[in-house]
Amino acid sequence: MKITAKTDCAIRALVQLAIENERVSVKSIAEKQNLSVRYLEQVIAVLKKNNLVSGLKGPTGGYTLIGKPSEITLHQIITAVEVETQFSSESSEDNLDEILKGIWYDIDQHIEEKLSQITLKDILIKIKNKSNEYMYYI
Repeated sequence: MKITAKTDCAIRALVQLAIENERVSVKSIAEKQNLSVRYLEQVIAVLKKNNLVSGLKGPTGGYTLIGKPSEITLHQIITAVEVETQFSSESSEDNLDEILKGIWYDIDQHIEEKLSQITLKDILIKIKNKSNEYMYYI
């Protein structure tokens, strides 16, 4: 399964909002996550429409997460920004096609289940653990 640029951008933005745990501007998120401001604005708009972030306009404006990082799953993020998230098979209705559709369906169910188990909090924990790997004490 290949992750699209839109999904990657959305995950990075939400992780940054979870790290900051306060209102953050699109520009700040883009700088910290090395993202295009224009593209991020489009993705943030989709996340806002799907009730994953809330925004406030103005000089002290920015975006915050709606909900706790422990409640926001990768599945929610992906389904918010992607039109199609399933494997599919477009061929004639023969026996092999029926078998393959069943296989793709099973794979979709396993992926969806796994993505529903991984939260932003899990990602934050992995980031913290990874950064601690490189701490050297003298």
